[in-house]
Amino acid sequence: MKVQGGNHPLNVDPRLTSAAGAANEAAKEVAKADPAATLSVSKSAASLSGVKEELERIPEIRAEKVAQIKAEVDAGRYHRPAADIAEKMITSSLQESLYH
Repeated sequence: MKVQGGNHPLNVDPRLTSAAGAANEAAKEVAKADPAATLSVSKSAASLSGVKEELERIPEIRAEKVAQIKAEVDAGRYHRPAADIAEKMITSSLQESLYH
């Protein structure tokens, strides 16, 4: 899991959240099929399931950030160093190729 400071997004490896969700779903299916059966899920998996639910509540578009950048563009004050933009593009591309 990667957490960045400030208003940056929270990035969680999708393999972790999907594994926790799958474990949770498996437990539900076992309970339906045989109420006497038990399935143990580690605290880590249960915790990840909670993290996934929290992440799903966070909107993908951060309206306040969009408004701030729009105001900067309108005022002619929006500037980001080219190196920062290039780093974000490369990081995004690498993450996409690794996880998708």
